[in-house]
Amino acid sequence: MAIRGERLNNEGKLTPIAPGELQALEAEIQKYRNPATGQPVVREWYDMWQAYNSNIVKYLKDTGVIDDAGAQLWMKQSDYIPFYREDKNGNLIHPKVFGGLHTAGQFKAVGKSSEDLNVDMVTAIVNNIDTAIAM
Repeated sequence: MAIRGERLNNEGKLTPIAPGELQALEAEIQKYRNPATGQPVVREWYDMWQAYNSNIVKYLKDTGVIDDAGAQLWMKQSDYIPFYREDKNGNLIHPKVFGGLHTAGQFKAVGKSSEDLNVDMVTAIVNNIDTAIAM
């Protein structure tokens, strides 16, 4: 989230990420290393996520769900983490960002919410990808 916050701050958009916060986090990230590779575990996870995300974008483009412009935008904003919420009945609540094959390449803006986020990051990411693929 700090990477996204820094990017958005650089674009002149207001975020809760303070200037220099990413650099402070980088120092913490360096402390936790994979003993097998010597690399920071957070960096390994992020690099694996980016590789996976690139293949999802390729799949969505190859199947016509998004066009070239949509694929470029998705990759430019690959620091995005979807925010899902769970209602009282355990159902996932999320904005309808993907519109189906008839709107390939068009992403919809979503509003802000004051509700707490209560779905873990991995579940939100997997659900977001599932939503995109299932269009």
